Amino acid sequence: MFALLYSAALLASIAEGFFLLLPLFVKQVGGNELDVGWILWGSAAGSLLLVGSMTRLLDVIRPASIAALGCAAYAAGAAIFAYSDHVGWYSIVAGFFQGAGVGMCVTSYPIVITGLIDDARRSVHFSVLAAFGIAGMGISPVLAAALQRAGVGFHQLFLASAIACVACVAMFAVVDRMIHLAAAHAPVESPRGALRAVMGSEAIYPLTMVFLGASMFSSMMTFQTTFAASRGLDFQVYYACYITSTILARLTLSHFVNRGEPRATIVFLLVVMCASLASFSFVGGSELLYGIASAALGASYGLVYPLIQAHAVNISAPELRDKVLAYFSFSYFVAVYGFPLLGGWVIVRFGYGAFVFVLLSVGLAELFVALAHLRQRGRDRSFAASLSGAAGRSSA
Repeated sequence: MFALLYSAALLASIAEGFFLLLPLFVKQVGGNELDVGWILWGSAAGSLLLVGSMTRLLDVIRPASIAALGCAAYAAGAAIFAYSDHVGWYSIVAGFFQGAGVGMCVTSYPIVITGLIDDARRSVHFSVLAAFGIAGMGISPVLAAALQRAGVGFHQLFLASAIACVACVAMFAVVDRMIHLAAAHAPVESPRGALRAVMGSEAIYPLTMVFLGASMFSSMMTFQTTFAASRGLDFQVYYACYITSTILARLTLSHFVNRGEPRATIVFLLVVMCASLASFSFVGGSELLYGIASAALGASYGLVYPLIQAHAVNISAPELRDKVLAYFSFSYFVAVYGFPLLGGWVIVRFGYGAFVFVLLSVGLAELFVALAHLRQRGRDRSFAASLSGAAGRSSA
C-alpha cells in the first residue's frame, strides 16, 4: 500500500512540476509576465480556497479520495493549457484548477499516512513522502528539457501532465479502496469548534513554525535566480545543492532524527537553518560557498519541516489530527503565496542584503517559537513533578 501511495505521490509531483514551465509557455502563445501573474493569482485562489475548506471536506470525504480529486483537478488545469493557443480568461481558470489540485494533494497525503501508522513512525514516513515530493519537482525540469530537445512542445508536455494525473487518480482510488477494506482509517468524529480547540492547544506552536519556515522557503525559491545574478553566481548551483541535500537528508537521516526528543531536535535543526541563512551574506562570488550554504539550508529545512508536521499531529488529540494537518497546510500555503510579495518589496527598496536579513529574522523568529515550545515542555514537566510530590506528601 505504501509503495503505491509513494509512487502516486511521486508521479503527481512530476506532473505538477511541469507547471514551472508556465512563464515560457505563456510567452510562446503571445502573453507576458503580467499574464503569468494573473494565472498565479488564480492558482493561489484555488489552493487557499480548497485548503481552507479541507476541514469540512474531511467530514464527508475520505483523505485518499480527496487526493484523487486533487489529481483530477490538476489534470483539468493541465488539459486547458494543453489545448490553449493564446492567453485568456480560461487561463486563470486553469491556474485555479492547478492550485486547487496541488492544495488538495499536499494536504491529503499526510492525512492518509496518519491513519495508517503509529506516532513513533510518523516523522519517518512524512520525511520519505516529502522526499518523493521534492524529487518529483526536481525531476520535472530535467525531464521537460530532455523532451523539448527531442522535439516535444509545451502543449504535448501539459497533455502528458494531465494524463499522468489521471493515472494518479486511478492509483489513489486503489489506495482508498485498500484502506477502506482494511478499515485502517476509521473515521473519528471531530468536535464542534475544532478551530478553537486547535488554536488553544500546543499545536499552535508548530502551526506558527510552519508559517514562518514556509515564508523563508518560498522567498528563497522565488528570488534565487535574481539573487544569484546580483552576485555573479549560477542559480542552478542553489537548486541542485538544495534539492539533492534535501532528498538525501530525508532518506538517510530521518530515522536518526526521529529518535530524539522532537522539540529539542527541532531547535537544533532551526539553529543550523539560521546559520545557513546567515552564510548567504558571506558567499560573495564563490560558487563553492554558495553550494555549501545551499546544501546546509536544504538539509536543515528539509529535515525540520516533516518533523514539525509529525510533531503537530502527535501532540494533538486523535479527533483533531486531521484538522490539525488541514490547518498546517493552510498556514503553509498562505506563507508560500503571500510572503514573497513582502520579499519582492524589500529587494526593490533595499536590495538583496536587506532581503537576506529579513529572511534570517524570519528564521530566528521560528527558532524563538521552537524555544518557547521547548520551554513549555519544561514547565509542564515541573508542574507534573510538583503534583506528584504533593500527592506523595498527602499520602504519607
